[in-house]
Amino acid sequence: MQENSGFKFSDLICSILKRKALFIIVALIITIAGTSLGVLNNKQNPQYEAEFTNSFLQGEDTSLPNGIKLSYTDFVAEETIKALKSDATFNDVDIDKIIEDGDINITKNFDKDKNLTSFTITISAKHFKDVSVARSFIKKLTSILSNNVLDKKLVENSTDYDFSKNYSEAVSYEEKIQYLSSQKSLLSSQYAVLIENHGAHFFVNNRTLSHYKAEVDNFAKIKTLSEELDVKYFAPYDAELAATFETKIKVLQSRQQVLKDTLENIKNDVLSLAPNASISINDMSQIIEINKQIADMDHQISVLEMKMTNAKTENLKERDSFVESLDQSKLQLEEMTNTYYKTLESIYANALRVSFVNPSVVSTTGEVSIIVVSGVSLLVGIILSSFITYCAYAIEKKNSLSKEDKQENKQVA
Repeated sequence: MQENSGFKFSDLICSILKRKALFIIVALIITIAGTSLGVLNNKQNPQYEAEFTNSFLQGEDTSLPNGIKLSYTDFVAEETIKALKSDATFNDVDIDKIIEDGDINITKNFDKDKNLTSFTITISAKHFKDVSVARSFIKKLTSILSNNVLDKKLVENSTDYDFSKNYSEAVSYEEKIQYLSSQKSLLSSQYAVLIENHGAHFFVNNRTLSHYKAEVDNFAKIKTLSEELDVKYFAPYDAELAATFETKIKVLQSRQQVLKDTLENIKNDVLSLAPNASISINDMSQIIEINKQIADMDHQISVLEMKMTNAKTENLKERDSFVESLDQSKLQLEEMTNTYYKTLESIYANALRVSFVNPSVVSTTGEVSIIVVSGVSLLVGIILSSFITYCAYAIEKKNSLSKEDKQENKQVA
């Protein structure tokens, strides 16, 4: 008896229908096993990733505008991560466990085609109840670094920006002017540092850094007040101080008279030689120097006479006008100082701005879709169960044909 031993699709359908129970059991076992493995994998390996760019952090160790060194690894430094402990949003996140297990890291990426450097923060998903918490965690993490750097700028700089308190506590007008002058010099030097790092034409809040510095440098009111104070004494009547000024005036007048006598003697010596004798070069130099000293003393005496007069009178109106100008200068410098703060903050904001590549911030890796896994497992189960049932059917059919052949041979014999 001859029989075609090739594969027939009808035989496959027949085998499945004949052994439906076996087909269904095998398919279910494979599907359940595959799905279970997918679930187990998702519990053990998923991670959240957030890729972002930063226009300032391009190297391993980059200098900020204030000179502080900053590396991209500082985004996930232990100090940075622990700062999130104070945020109630993450009370359910075991931050110490994240650090202890080393479940967060950052990598640097470079796209040659786009000539773009980016950074990717990866963190194990097992520490978060859902992706929204992880998203908030990473966004806060990248913003905390910029806040920390700003704080360090104010702490690490030894210069005292809050001059207002010292100005208010100063006893004399000379001290007040000194605080104003120091603050002006400080602001000018700080702008000079920013210009050195970014250039004079670097725009911040619609103005260049050179414009900000020029505004400070051209503030001449302090010098005017200082010069005014040099020739005036603003205080109520002070007999003792007036007497001191008077004594100094007398001393200067005495010295001045000695110089005048010396000058007269030089002239007499020259005339004694001959009525029309010319003055030598040495005598001329000496005369010029003496006249200069006499003029300087005239100025000193004039200043002392002014101070003596002011010390003997109330002079309230002129003094109040001076104090008003002094206080107004302080207010203007406070405004300039606040402008400097805003300028600095804008520079930091631009330098440390983070832009996430993914609009949703985070993406999940190391995780497979359970639906896809179940579908693939079911497909594999159907194929394998079909193969098994078909093989069983083929074996059974072969055995049946063998029996028929034996019976036919017996009948022929």
